[in-house]
Parts: sequence; C-alpha cells; structure tokens
Amino acid sequence: MSPVQLTVITPSLNHGRYIGAAIDSVRVSPSISYEHIVVDGGSTDETHAVLAERPHLTVHVDPALDSHEAINHALTLAKGEVIGFLNCDDRYDPGALDDVLAIFAAHPDVQSVCGTMRFFADDDGVEEEINRFTHLEGDDLALELTFGNPGFNSWFFRRGLLEQLGGCRTYFRFAADRDLLLRAYAIATPINLPRLVYHYRVHRGSRTMDPRGTNREAMIVDHLRLVREQAEQTWGHDRR
Repeated sequence: MSPVQLTVITPSLNHGRYIGAAIDSVRVSPSISYEHIVVDGGSTDETHAVLAERPHLTVHVDPALDSHEAINHALTLAKGEVIGFLNCDDRYDPGALDDVLAIFAAHPDVQSVCGTMRFFADDDGVEEEINRFTHLEGDDLALELTFGNPGFNSWFFRRGLLEQLGGCRTYFRFAADRDLLLRAYAIATPINLPRLVYHYRVHRGSRTMDPRGTNREAMIVDHLRLVREQAEQTWGHDRR
C-alpha cells in the first residue's frame, strides 16, 4: 500500500446543510493517496446521514471536543505527509489540492504552503463574492498573520511540523489557528501559491463568519490574550 500523501481534517457540528459540498470538494488525482478525517462534536441535524453516504471518510464522534480539540485529536490519527484543514461549511477550489501537493513534492524541504482565499455569501441560493485575499510575502506576511486575516484553512503543512508545534493550543477559543500560524511561521518560511485555494462561506450559522458578529467580543478578547502572550515571549516580560 502506498503511503498516504494527504490528510484533510474537518471539525463538524450541525452543518449538515453544507458538509456534503465541503467533503465533495476534496478531489485529487487518482495517483494521489489521501484520507479525510471528520471529527463531529455530536451533531443533531442531518450531518450523520450525509457522512454515512460517504464511506471513504474516517469519522470520530465526541461531543466533549470543541473545534480545536477536534483538530488535535485528528492529528493523532493522521497518516498523511501533508495536512490541510477544511471547515464543514466551506470548500476547496477545484484542482487546488493537486497544485498544493505538487509544490510539496517539488520542494522536499518546504514545511508549509498557503494560497489565495475567497469569501462568499449565498443566503438566497446564489453565490455573491464578498472579497478575496492573496497572502503577502516576507516580513509583510508576518504582519498579515499578526494583524490581518490569516486564512488558516488556505494553509497546508507537513505533518512533522504540526507534530513539532504540538498542534493547536486549545486554551485559545478563537485565536488558536492564528497562534498556530504564527508559531509555524517563526520556524518555517512558506511557499505562497498564486492561485485560489479556499472558499470561505459567510453565513448566520458560522462561528466566526457570522455577518452579525455574534462572537466578535469573545474573539477580540481571545486575540488580545494572544497578543499579550506573543509580547511576553518576544520581550521576555509581561507588557500589560
């Protein structure tokens, strides 16, 4: 059996309306071996029926896990050389995964790859693009990861790098993905893939992409905690 080249990890909770499209966007060339791990937090909607229709998935159900804990659990199961993270209400762009894996194959020393991300709404069943972002380069990327939209799901990593970092620090409720990216960037320079890779869905049921800003205050508090922690690590003392 050939080694698994790609692992896609999807935390899931009550997004049965969208999760089928998310899963079906994971498409690679027949020569590429991949696995898709879904960690569900105890969905009570149609999610499990949708998952059952796709027997290629590895599904783990644990209502005790939040999204970042689900990611860490999936990392203990992952067999792929390259890891990507797909939200259950988003999707990959067609052909993107093949292009990402081609970069990793051509550059054995590269530890991470990032690509362009697109944000869209489809509240009325018709997609409307809101905006899209291409990641910056060099020191500008460090500023983007610190202050801008890090687009965590448009990034891909060698499994060994994520193991070295210890996965997500789950005491961050919302900032764990930004924290992980900052820690990864500190030790490994990514390759920026100049093509659309990831589509973020903006909708009222989203934890972070709700246009009403349901969790905005909690997100700000969590990111301020991240800033304080980064400052302490950088300057060696608490600058509060």
